[in-house]
Amino acid sequence: MEAEARNGSAIILDIENLVFGAMRDKVELSTRNLTRAIVEHIRTLAEKTSYPLYKFAAISLMPKDGSKKIRSHRETIVTIVKTLVDHRFHVVVVPTGTDAADQALYDMCAGLKENPVVHTVFLGTGDGQGPLSQLVSDFTSAGKSVHVVVYDKSPQSLKDTARESSQVTFSSIAPHVRLLAEVAPETPKETGPASLTVQSSEESKPPADPIAEMKKRYRNAIRSISEATFDADLQPQAQLVVDAIASIKSVLSNGQEKKRKSVSDGFIIQTVYEDFRRADPETSLEEVRALVHAIESFTDVFDNYRTYQINLNSEFAQQAKYAARHVFLKSS
Repeated sequence: MEAEARNGSAIILDIENLVFGAMRDKVELSTRNLTRAIVEHIRTLAEKTSYPLYKFAAISLMPKDGSKKIRSHRETIVTIVKTLVDHRFHVVVVPTGTDAADQALYDMCAGLKENPVVHTVFLGTGDGQGPLSQLVSDFTSAGKSVHVVVYDKSPQSLKDTARESSQVTFSSIAPHVRLLAEVAPETPKETGPASLTVQSSEESKPPADPIAEMKKRYRNAIRSISEATFDADLQPQAQLVVDAIASIKSVLSNGQEKKRKSVSDGFIIQTVYEDFRRADPETSLEEVRALVHAIESFTDVFDNYRTYQINLNSEFAQQAKYAARHVFLKSS
């Protein structure tokens, strides 16, 4: 018990940064389910190393002004807070202001740097400046490890800190949230009597879209690798995911491509397509496009997929490598 206590962790959430980042990304999850997904993902990350002994969050709340927009925003904040409380977070709600929530988090959590039982801090934010950047510096100076969970893009200033210190690492929550929204769609709200919303026959269903089905299988293959379930029915797609990642990393790691400031989506697709056609001339460009887009959206292979920078700390790439070595080779 004493050894376990020395290796506890803390979760600190700049929650509105993550939730509203997902909303801007048009993720189709309710506010409650979105908040729950973020919290549970970060908690799972923390539990891989140590038990989260402390859980803090802060959020800002606009004052009432009678407008529908402000009322809707306040309702969203209330839902976020309730969900956090349900997950046993200590939540502080502060009036809207410059860095208001960030400063509240700093004030609450700065003392953890002196706490001997906290070994690792999991910080959910996208802010690279201000109080939370200082908090990262304080924790690392105190000898603690900090894992920063961003929505989909790591702030440059914190990436610079990570380059200077092995105590700071990053991951993105966007692939997890997007995949969850895609493979577990929300139940639509009923708009009338059940008899009016149920289709009368199988014939009333639209025919399956082959491209949509292809995209679905790649999403499920990525999920199979992420969760280490390795569904046998999805093995062909999962193997192609692994092969595509190897192709992408190979071309983006060579000297010539390092000189590029950015690489286009079309370049990535064409590169994988040409690689695949050398092995199988019947490879479809449409299938490669669906595959690459699935990797871009639902994995952390790219640190910033808009400029196609490879994430050197990609957890999914490590999972894919494991699958290639220990699952696909055995079954081939």
